[in-house]
Amino acid sequence: MFQDRRIEIRHTTDPSTPSPCETAMTPFLDNHHVHKDDSHRFRVQMKGSHRLKITSTDHNSHQKVERYSCPPIYYFFNKNDYLEFQYLMLLKEVVFCVDIQWIKTTKEKDKQSNYVTLRVLQDPVSRARSILYFRGCSPNAYGPWGFEEWPVSIFQKPKEPNIRTATLTLESADGRPLSAAKNRTSSFKRQSTQGSITTIGSQESSTVAYGRLQERAGRRIKGLIVEFYDAKDCHAFWKEFTTEESMFDTSMSLGTSELAELA
Repeated sequence: MFQDRRIEIRHTTDPSTPSPCETAMTPFLDNHHVHKDDSHRFRVQMKGSHRLKITSTDHNSHQKVERYSCPPIYYFFNKNDYLEFQYLMLLKEVVFCVDIQWIKTTKEKDKQSNYVTLRVLQDPVSRARSILYFRGCSPNAYGPWGFEEWPVSIFQKPKEPNIRTATLTLESADGRPLSAAKNRTSSFKRQSTQGSITTIGSQESSTVAYGRLQERAGRRIKGLIVEFYDAKDCHAFWKEFTTEESMFDTSMSLGTSELAELA
């Protein structure tokens, strides 16, 4: 909900649709190689079924209510607000974002998505990283449409690409399907932002049904092939993908006085 002195905007999702709130409320970013004009620079879209209720109040306290059933689009004035909005929606920091040409599965070469963005996210508590992309934006995409997030820990550490390579292969760490590895990965449960959007019952029913479709589609996926626009983007992504961070800030050393205080 957004509210100022005269305008109140309530943004909700439709729990009866196949797409769960977790997918519908995930920010979708423009591929800037496709949308090159400045108006798309800090634009964020939403996918799925959404409802907007806009209540405006005039100087005489008369209210006007407008309702729309459409995915909203948000425009931001600067990069800080653009990233902060994503953090509030994802509850994870976007440490890297890059345009990609396509993502395919390693074995079947089925196309998952094309002309989208690939983000590297980092949990603020565990410092664990994951990758996030939108699957199903083309007629040839494999599996149900929606956002796909994979923990970095379920992949093998890829070799550093050479200076001319714009393609990177991400293989399953144990040779098993990524969906199985993801289910086994223990991680901090992300706090839900859906409390004010829908009831727990309807949320669970739509999420479980959609989750089954995703799991069924992902049973055969044992790795991903990512095609970037150039070798520079490929290497930059590889660097962020392979970065390992400690849960503790090792840059701060404890001196004698600090140790004495702790004792």
